[in-house]
Amino acid sequence: KLYICCPIDPEMKLLPGVAYYSTNVRFPRLLRSRFASLYCCWLTWRCYGPPHWARRVAKEFKPEAILSVSQTDGWITAWRLASLLGVPFHLIAHDDHAFANYLPKRFRGWASDNFASAYRSAASQLCISPMMIGAYEERYGVKGQLLLPSRDDSNPIFDNVPIQLGMNKKMLAFAYAGSLHGETAIQQLIEFGVQCAKDGHRLIVYSPQSRDIERLASGRISNIEFNEPVPSKTLLENLYAKADVLLALGSFADEHRETVSTLF
Repeated sequence: KLYICCPIDPEMKLLPGVAYYSTNVRFPRLLRSRFASLYCCWLTWRCYGPPHWARRVAKEFKPEAILSVSQTDGWITAWRLASLLGVPFHLIAHDDHAFANYLPKRFRGWASDNFASAYRSAASQLCISPMMIGAYEERYGVKGQLLLPSRDDSNPIFDNVPIQLGMNKKMLAFAYAGSLHGETAIQQLIEFGVQCAKDGHRLIVYSPQSRDIERLASGRISNIEFNEPVPSKTLLENLYAKADVLLALGSFADEHRETVSTLF
């Protein structure tokens, strides 16, 4: 049996025969405001409880094991609930503790210490890359297992390169798809867009943070196409049809060196 607790989108395809509990944030607009870090701090504090809804779900479902992904703050609820119930906790480390970047600086040390405790105490540590396995073993003293990103069976496989790559084009379309954790990453993408505009190119963005990027870039550039996340099949088809170059972001700042070294 499986019970999934996660944010649920109206267009989200749910698994048949699986129970769901929606953990959608009550006031999502606050995450795009100047109070975002304080709101994230409050959400994290509630997760640490664990919250009443999680205890209620556990009482009804009686889980024998709990699995979570170390993205945003849901893993805190899962870890604390597993400890409370005395059941195994399994952790998928997809991003390097990225949620701490959303908290006020004074709380990031506390968040990092709690992640270390959760990682060490997990029954299994499933890491997204070999680099993460090595970095986390050195950092936390526990060797994880490799779990590469999954791929949707419905995703297309293209036999030929996109037709636009054979054209003699002066204006290139750069494309970025994915989350951006923290204002530093958002500003990095905006600066890239500014340079693209100067050279006559354009930038296509698919990201949950598209509204934040559009707000921060307002009045500076007009060559960015903003898109909310779409299903992976649609994303691949759109990128194949529109993009000339795929863009991957990574910070070279000293304070982000550890995080970047664990990327897939």
